[in-house]
Amino acid sequence: KSKLSIIAGFVILVSISAILYFLFYNKSHIDIKDAEGEKIAAAALYQAFLRDTATANKLYTNKIVEVTGVIEKVSHNQQKEQIVLLNSGNKEGGNINCTMEVPDSTLTEKSTICIKGICNGYMGGEIDMGIPGDVILIRCYIGNKK
Repeated sequence: KSKLSIIAGFVILVSISAILYFLFYNKSHIDIKDAEGEKIAAAALYQAFLRDTATANKLYTNKIVEVTGVIEKVSHNQQKEQIVLLNSGNKEGGNINCTMEVPDSTLTEKSTICIKGICNGYMGGEIDMGIPGDVILIRCYIGNKK
């Protein structure tokens, strides 16, 4: 009887796992390009994470934001994705790190831009030790200036 219940439990577990995998795999992607996002200045977003990371995570992480700021640097990562760093206004360093969905060759340093993407939170630094990190945005597009 215990062997049968172990087998039944295993079959149920595998079935639930398969259903969850199917649901997550087929989940529709958010259309960031046409979606509305929380509008915020680059410096204000960065300061929100420096002041109170927990509150900033609740407000912005995994949500679409439209960040306006000055381009500090344009580069590419190891996956050949275009990365745009927006100046955070923080004297110690740290930026808004934006991974673009579609590269844009017209982006130039020191120009002001609005970038829309999903906020992934604050990463790469240690706030308590004063080591600046970046606020990460993924799946980014050039936003509208309104």
